[in-house]
This record gives sequence, structure tokens and C-alpha cells, in this order.
Amino acid sequence: MKFCFIINPKSGKERFNQRIRRLKALLERDSLAYEFQITTKPGHATALAEKATASGLFDRVVAVGGDGTINEVVNGMIRVCMQDKDRPGNYPALGIIPAGLGNDTARGLGIPRGLKDAYTVLIQGSTRYIDAGEVNGIRWSSNVRNV
Repeated sequence: MKFCFIINPKSGKERFNQRIRRLKALLERDSLAYEFQITTKPGHATALAEKATASGLFDRVVAVGGDGTINEVVNGMIRVCMQDKDRPGNYPALGIIPAGLGNDTARGLGIPRGLKDAYTVLIQGSTRYIDAGEVNGIRWSSNVRNV
């Protein structure tokens, strides 16, 4: 399994370098293939998620940040899927490592706030469906779907 982590360095209160070191140590401990992509401006997570989703190289695209980062990653992933909607594809699943202040999306999905616990859910948890709705024809919004 290969992961693309899209990381917002400005999310939350925890120090960015410490978060990256801890995440990298967990991934290397488990010998997992991964790539880190660091956002540099608003909208960048969307572009990175589009590229990661379209590449076909990743099994999971993981948003590391708060609700805004998750929203951007979801938008990038959905844009690729909608462009290819006539061609069924095997797209990566969304993963979440909460690193924001509120983390409402992660909380709604039952993803723990702590890095180690969220990482465990990412690696060992099951895939769930979430609803996505189009807003004003230009953006997507995601929500938890209880099945």
C-alpha cells in the first residue's frame, strides 16, 4: 500500500516539524511506502490531491490538517473522479490525520485526534463511504454517511 500525505504545515497548534518526524517514524517502523506533499498556499491541497488521484500511484491520499485541508483534498479527489465519470476507475481512498483546531470532520468519522491513534485507524481501520455534495457548481463538500 502506498500513501500520499498532503500536509498543511499551518494547521493546529502542534509544531510542524515534530508532527512530520513522528509521522515519518511510524511509517518507517511499519515499512510503508509514502510520499509527503507540503501545502504552501490556499488551494494548493486541492491541486496536490488532483495530481495524486490522477497519477494512479497511491492507494490512499491522506489529508493531514484541519477541516479546511480535508475539504481541499476532497475537492481535488472528486474533480478527478468527475472528469473520468464515464470511465470507472480504481481511485485512492481518502485518509485523515487530524491536525487542526476543531477537527469536526475527523470527529464525525470517529477518527481519534492523537497522531498515533489516528495513524492506527488509517492503517488498520476500514474504508467508509462519505457523502459529497456540489456547492454552487464549483466546490464540493463532504459529510459522514452512516451505512
